[in-house]
Amino acid sequence: LSLVGSEMCIRDRSEAVNEAGLIIGARGIAYEGVLQRKPVIVVGEYGFGGLVTPDTLHEQYNNYFRGKINGIKAEYFSLERLEEEIRRGFALTFQELQMMSNQTIRFLHNI
Repeated sequence: LSLVGSEMCIRDRSEAVNEAGLIIGARGIAYEGVLQRKPVIVVGEYGFGGLVTPDTLHEQYNNYFRGKINGIKAEYFSLERLEEEIRRGFALTFQELQMMSNQTIRFLHNI
């Protein structure tokens, strides 16, 4: 388990994400995780956004990976829910992770 702070430089953050098996975080760390084909669970200032999947990627991307879509600041979530999302995250296939990474790159080119 590694804790990666938002004040880390981009290179250090990228290296930490590269070494991780799964990312739990928000904003830049979640974005980096998707680009590096890691399972990402969004937990941010707007609560629990859950596992990023092919079905939720676009919405999470548009929400800047800040947490629950239309969530409220410091929203509560249960550890059981987090545990379930961790299990689901490790069940994502490489093809799903690759597809989300590629789709995120396409989002960037369409800005």
